[in-house]
Amino acid sequence: MHSSMCLALKKLVDRVMKIFPEIEAARPGSSTAIQPLNEALEKAKLLLQYCSESSKLYMAVTGDDILTRGSRSKKLLEQSLADIRTMVPTALAIQILEVLQDLKSTELSLESSEEEAGKDIRELMRQSTSSSVSSDEIRDFHFAALKLQLSTPEAVAVERRSLKSLYGKLGECEGNKRQILKYLLCLLKKHEKIIWRDHKDNSLTLHQSSNDSVCAGVADAGCSEEYNATLPEHFKCPLSLTVMYDPVIISSGHTFERMSIQKWFECNDSCPVSKRILDDFTLQSNVAMKDQISKWCSKKGLDVQDPAMKHVNASHNLDFSIPSFSSPLYNISDLSCFRSSDISSSFSTESETEIRDSTHSEWEIEPLCELSKLPWNAQVKVVQDVRSLFEQDSKAARSMSPSKFIEPLVTFLKNAHERNGTDVVKDGLELLLTFLSGNRRAIDSLGEEVFEMLCVFLGSELVAEETLNVLEVLSNHPHSLSKITSTGSLSCLLKIAESGAENLQEQAMITLKKLCSSNEICLEMVSLGFVQKLTSFLQQNVFSKHSIIMLKNLCNTEKGRVCVTETPGCLASISDLLDSNVSEEVENAISILLQLCVEKIEYCYLVVREGLNIYSSLLLISNNGTEEAKVGASELLRALEEVEEVEEEEESSTPQEEATTSQKWCRRDKRLDWKLLATLSKNMRAMESLEVCSTLAHWETVLRVVCSALDREMNKKVPGRYVVSSWEQL
Repeated sequence: MHSSMCLALKKLVDRVMKIFPEIEAARPGSSTAIQPLNEALEKAKLLLQYCSESSKLYMAVTGDDILTRGSRSKKLLEQSLADIRTMVPTALAIQILEVLQDLKSTELSLESSEEEAGKDIRELMRQSTSSSVSSDEIRDFHFAALKLQLSTPEAVAVERRSLKSLYGKLGECEGNKRQILKYLLCLLKKHEKIIWRDHKDNSLTLHQSSNDSVCAGVADAGCSEEYNATLPEHFKCPLSLTVMYDPVIISSGHTFERMSIQKWFECNDSCPVSKRILDDFTLQSNVAMKDQISKWCSKKGLDVQDPAMKHVNASHNLDFSIPSFSSPLYNISDLSCFRSSDISSSFSTESETEIRDSTHSEWEIEPLCELSKLPWNAQVKVVQDVRSLFEQDSKAARSMSPSKFIEPLVTFLKNAHERNGTDVVKDGLELLLTFLSGNRRAIDSLGEEVFEMLCVFLGSELVAEETLNVLEVLSNHPHSLSKITSTGSLSCLLKIAESGAENLQEQAMITLKKLCSSNEICLEMVSLGFVQKLTSFLQQNVFSKHSIIMLKNLCNTEKGRVCVTETPGCLASISDLLDSNVSEEVENAISILLQLCVEKIEYCYLVVREGLNIYSSLLLISNNGTEEAKVGASELLRALEEVEEVEEEEESSTPQEEATTSQKWCRRDKRLDWKLLATLSKNMRAMESLEVCSTLAHWETVLRVVCSALDREMNKKVPGRYVVSSWEQL
């Protein structure tokens, strides 16, 4: 229950547990420092255990409370990790920072079906005015049970045990909770017979020609052995609970009826069984399963009904499958106030409306299937008409077959490009954009020729904007990233960002930024010289926000980190962003420098050498930056200090030669500068609070005095070393 929330919370707990042994080994602060983290983990684990074992019905009713507990557990993990982060070594602090970022970016939520079920049951409890259960309550409860997957005898039995177990744990003082559980047990008990009856009746759905023959067939089924034969569970579709006519396998590995799963994917992006979010929505025929079902039906002398035929004849047939509106209540003898004829009439009316809408939709879209056979002017008119249809009905794309839509449209676009029909190509690309935006499954079916065509269109300034719009949508889909880059679009996008029209440059950078979320693409970008180009953007102060994010992603690869440190001016440009007024740029710049300094001591030397004012900038950020920037700046300063300590130890163990001494003081120049600035910063804040100095002249006097004293001290240690005074350097 609450699977989406629990999966998200469990993922966070697993992330914390992965680094927990290192945190324990680091012994941050004292034993009391790690105790809050232990308590937060324990509370999160208890909540996960409760959700896995407790009653689905009760958790649906108390869904808001469960969500609040989950959010509170997440917040406790954030707070405890944030406190510990300042007490551990830099390398471990970076790992904790990554976990903290995941915690902050994760939003816990309930699934819509669970929220609706909980709302329905709470409404039933509010409306219940007597100790007896009415027929309306049973009907509403049935629909709520379906939303919670309580549609089989096994699920009902487990739910009943969970409710009784929960009831037994409550004390006498918890009367309100006990009353809720009593009510739910009463509903479940009244409803259990219906679920058993539905489960038996739904063993097989046969195609009948009329309503009378269906009723007769059901009557005969009660006394016929062949109808009482048990249908194997794996022959049933988990969604429709009827025998599968055209079984297909989805990416999660589960098998469903093709029509049922297609309808499910129109409004959902998860597996109905595992609840796992899917990226791949392709359907693969389960030939082996279909053969088994066919043999079983032949042996029993039965025939499986085509769901498509059932849909067409819906106005003439009653559906006895469990999702049917009328089936669970049709067999209840004591529901005198609930007439099955009313349901049948309502069901028929809705079905006829669906058929009319479907026919109208097919009449509008079917010409696209044979688009290439029409005269050119007629093809253009059809594309414009379909575009108008999408503008009127944004959901129209969901019901269309991707293959029957994409292939003729791509052929049309290629022909339009050859005819130099710019406006026609624009219309076609806008239609493609609308279709892909409204039909996510279509993106999976796009072949290489589509991406090759888009790459060609990128080279044309006249249609580049429309092409970029399409690529931006595709770049949001993980499976499209490699296809985009394999056609050479990276170079085209970079060219547009460098020298394209002003209104297209930033859009190209946004698309490139999305593409570099993949490490494989990052490696290709490094090979194409992206680091040099991004460095140029930073030096010109254009697209800095996008460029620094891309450099940060490129640094996630070893090849990218090496290239960043070896590219002239790159580290200096990144360091310059420490003085930026845009907090996001500052945070990303610190993240890159910190990642480099933690990995290799050589990178620390490069960072200090390239970043002329890095110490003063970091000191300023650690005092006045955003919360994240302050933490990062402090970590980076600490990393540089650790490098200095290692360097000093090495110097103390090395023979004191003249050349070595000279090099040693050269390396210490920047270290002295930043320590001087740190001292001055503290003194200035103290003097400012005491109102000792109130003018710029006073500050200058103080600085000159301190610099003069520093020069005297340095010349005592290395006579003649400091030709230029500290004041002139400052």
